Amino acid sequence: MWQRRVDWQRIDATISEVLLASKGLEGNISPSLGKLTSLLRLNLSHNSLSGELPLEQLVSSSSIVILDVSFNRLNGALHELSAQTTIKPLQYLSFPNNGLNGVLHDANIIKLTKLSILDLEQNMFSGKIPKSIGQLKRLEELHLGHNEMYGELPPTLGNCSNLKILDVKINYLSGDLGNINFSSLSNLKTIDLLMNNFIGVIPPEIGQLKVLDTLNLSFNSFSGEIPQAICNLTNLDMLDLSNNNLTGTIPLELNKLHFLSAFNVSNNDLEGTIPTGGQFDTFDNSSFIGNPKLCGPMIQARKE
Repeated sequence: MWQRRVDWQRIDATISEVLLASKGLEGNISPSLGKLTSLLRLNLSHNSLSGELPLEQLVSSSSIVILDVSFNRLNGALHELSAQTTIKPLQYLSFPNNGLNGVLHDANIIKLTKLSILDLEQNMFSGKIPKSIGQLKRLEELHLGHNEMYGELPPTLGNCSNLKILDVKINYLSGDLGNINFSSLSNLKTIDLLMNNFIGVIPPEIGQLKVLDTLNLSFNSFSGEIPQAICNLTNLDMLDLSNNNLTGTIPLELNKLHFLSAFNVSNNDLEGTIPTGGQFDTFDNSSFIGNPKLCGPMIQARKE
């Protein structure tokens, strides 16, 4: 069995995988791991490792493809990499559920050209999402939720044409989504902007995202009407637009979204008749409360 503190120097230099998830490990992560030239996969997740992450040594490895140090007690900032640092094979970078802080440097992001998954959720990162994120043409998943980031989503995000998951929930992000070219993000399956400070209308271009199954825009300050184009999202499973400033009616053709199992438009300023039929016959009053101008069978039943 591994001791709670690992003697990193004893790891075989020819090993291709270090898989030590959930081993009760303590102490610091050794920079020497970045010198293991055959190491492809490093998984130290779900331990009690602490101290700063030796970022430069690990990401500049000539071999590491997967780096997972999630669910530890790491802290400190991700320092800006030196100009000489090159990042070659790294595809999967997962640091969620730690105590990491500071800003995400443009100079660091721009080097992650082969990255497909970037997960920095549940840390204490602040500052803006770097514009250089748009240069990650292979990026499929972006998880920045539960941090302290602010500012607008960078327009360059529209260049990430392979993006499947955009999750920036529970931050201080703001601005109008009109600066994002959603029509170029045709692979998006999840958009989660829960609990931010976004304003403006919901872009109708979102209705072009044919594979989208989750759209959560709740607890923001979106205004205007629910776009009719959302009715085109035939794979949609979850639609949460609650706690915004939306007006107008609920599009009747939403009842044709046969996979829709979770729907919430509560606490807006919507009016008119709630659609019936299809999945709408399964939604109760809690999906609509806080819209005094709405009417429909489920609301009437509640009043009676």
